[in-house]
Amino acid sequence: MGLVTVICLGAARRVPAHHRPAFLLCCMAICLHIVSDLLSGGVALLPPFVGVVGDYYIPVRYWLHIDLVTIVGAYLLCWRSRHLLRAVGRKI
Repeated sequence: MGLVTVICLGAARRVPAHHRPAFLLCCMAICLHIVSDLLSGGVALLPPFVGVVGDYYIPVRYWLHIDLVTIVGAYLLCWRSRHLLRAVGRKI
């Protein structure tokens, strides 16, 4: 995940300024996806050399509930940030 973060931050400099917020949000989504994979079954980083990193910390029966909470939470965060930016007069 650290490598993904470094790559995303390095590549963000080449992205036009008006696309940078969306690009960084996509990078955050990738990192959060990897974290959720680590918690829900593990990730095979280098299959021939290294085994699976992570474990089943979240039982399968809760995956749908956690996905719904994550989606609603992301929507509320985006809505709140847009609301705050409009309140201070910045255009989105």
